[in-house]
Amino acid sequence: MRLRVLVVLTACLAPAPASAQGPPYGPNDRIPAAQQKQLAAMLAVVRTADRFEALPVKIDGVGLSSTSRVVEQPVAVTPATGRALGRVLTGYDWTSWSASACIFDPAVAFRFTRGSQSTVVKVCFMCGEMALDGIDGRFSEKKGLSFAQRNAFLRAAKKAFPKQFDEFREENPDVKSKG
Repeated sequence: MRLRVLVVLTACLAPAPASAQGPPYGPNDRIPAAQQKQLAAMLAVVRTADRFEALPVKIDGVGLSSTSRVVEQPVAVTPATGRALGRVLTGYDWTSWSASACIFDPAVAFRFTRGSQSTVVKVCFMCGEMALDGIDGRFSEKKGLSFAQRNAFLRAAKKAFPKQFDEFREENPDVKSKG
């Protein structure tokens, strides 16, 4: 009996494999000043953008080795929609971490432009996550979207690319699953 308890206790206290552990930093770890400055500049562009575009994203490769790239075929997004999406980005806690097990497979990107500067965010509707394009460190990691945030990006994508996103439905956290 003692041996079984010891085995169970040992298994419970064993460290999780690296793939199951969280990010390689703690919540109190300092984010390098250069990365903070880069994020602040990108969000300043989003906050003051005067042009908003949706762009298709192409996935190159398969599975874990796949990469995504923004295809330069912009479709204008209305200023009201662009500002609403911008509020999602500027109000987001970029120091957070998303624990989704989904392979990030972005279907669309949104570009916020002011003058010659732009900020691009890629969005995956399968896992409901987003990632800033062209930034380093913690801020480059995918970030989870709430149902409302995901739905806002999905509505904008559907307006920009009718028929392309028919397979995706808006999600409602108030709907109870039957089972």
